[in-house]
Amino acid sequence: MLTSLSDGVSVTLLEAMAAGKPVVATDVCGNSEVVAHDKTGTLVPRGDASKLVMVVDLLLSNATYTQRQYGQPGRQRLLDRLTANRMHADYARPYEPLTANPQAR
Repeated sequence: MLTSLSDGVSVTLLEAMAAGKPVVATDVCGNSEVVAHDKTGTLVPRGDASKLVMVVDLLLSNATYTQRQYGQPGRQRLLDRLTANRMHADYARPYEPLTANPQAR
């Protein structure tokens, strides 16, 4: 559970997803880039404590289902889209045309 009021891309979320744990986080900044709502975890509106309690209670009441429903897909999303290698490749992609053939300039 990550209840930030604001956040970038949180390593806490990445670590939880790598461990195959279900994620509940506030829907702020980078959290929504990491967590696919209702697919790999749950995003709760910032400051909505009653919704947070309701979601956590629901997830804890059926831990086995929650693990299958959110934990495993979260881990797969991390491996498919959120690794350091993928991030580096995504950052480099716009520059590839500029470096592909330096003599053509």
